[in-house]
Amino acid sequence: MLAVLVFLFCWATAKWAVGSLVLTVFVHFASLLACMFTFPFGIAALRTSRFASFIGRRLARVNFDDESLKLLRALDPAKRKVFVVEPHGANTLGMALTIGAPGVDSMPEELATRCVVVAHWLLFCVPFVAQLFSLCGAVCCRPNFFLYRALTKGAHFALCPSGMEGKNATLRRCNQESRRYIGDKRVIHITRRNNGQLGFCSLAARNKAEIIPILSVDEDSAYWMVCRWLHLPQLVYPMGSFLFFPFLEEMKVRVGQPIDASHYNSKSNADMHALADHVYDSLKELARPDYCVLFE
Repeated sequence: MLAVLVFLFCWATAKWAVGSLVLTVFVHFASLLACMFTFPFGIAALRTSRFASFIGRRLARVNFDDESLKLLRALDPAKRKVFVVEPHGANTLGMALTIGAPGVDSMPEELATRCVVVAHWLLFCVPFVAQLFSLCGAVCCRPNFFLYRALTKGAHFALCPSGMEGKNATLRRCNQESRRYIGDKRVIHITRRNNGQLGFCSLAARNKAEIIPILSVDEDSAYWMVCRWLHLPQLVYPMGSFLFFPFLEEMKVRVGQPIDASHYNSKSNADMHALADHVYDSLKELARPDYCVLFE
C-alpha cells in the first residue's frame, strides 16, 4: 500500500512538473513571437531610453572615439548599412546595444532606430532576456524569417561575422597563454570566416548595402582581465561584468570607412571572398598604429 501511495505521489508530481514546464515554454515562445511580430525594430522609446544608454555606455563602458563619431554622423541614413562588429568577445552585447541606442556620443538616431542586431538563437531561449532584447531591436539568426522581414521594411543591421566560433575562440584564449603583444603593440585576435561562410557579405551584396567595419580594441583585454585576475568561471563573465564594471577599462571602439557592397555579385564566390578581404583589411587598418590584428 505504501509503495502504491509513493508511486501515485511521484507520478502526480512528475505530471505537474512536466505540465508546468510545457506551459512555461509555450508562454515564453508565444510572447517572444508576439514581440518580434509586433515590433520588428523593437520599441523606439525603449531604445532611446536611459536604460539602453546605461547598459551600453555605463556597464559595458563602450565609447566611440572622436573620428568614429564624425564618420557615423556623416553616414547617409537612406543607404542600407551592415555594421560588422569584431572581435566577438565578452562585451559584444554591450556594443550591440550601443549601436542600437542613439545618443550624443553614439549612433545618430536616424541610423540607430532603424538598425536591428542579429543575435544567436541561444539568446532567444532565455526567458525575459529574450523578450527584453527583442524589444531593444535584436532579431534571431535562425530561423532567418524575422531578419528578412526587418530587411524588407528597410532595416540596417549589425552582426558579428565570426558568430559562436569567434565567441568560443575568445573563451579558449582566457585559459591559454595566447600571444598578447607583437613588439610594443597589443594583439587583437579575430576569428576570420572562411570556407564559404560569408553570409554577411552576400547579405550586404544582395541588399546593395554599405558595410561599416567596427573594431573594439579593448574587447579581449577586458575579458582577459576579469577571467584571469578574478578567476571567475568563463560563462559567469557576462553577469560578472555588471558586478565589477567599475574595475573594467573603458571599451574604445573604432569605426571604419563604408565599403560599398552593391558592386559585388552575391552569387560569385570570388566576389564574396574579395569583399571579405576588403572588410578584414579595413579591420586591420582600424587597429593601427597602436594595435595589431591577428586572424585565426
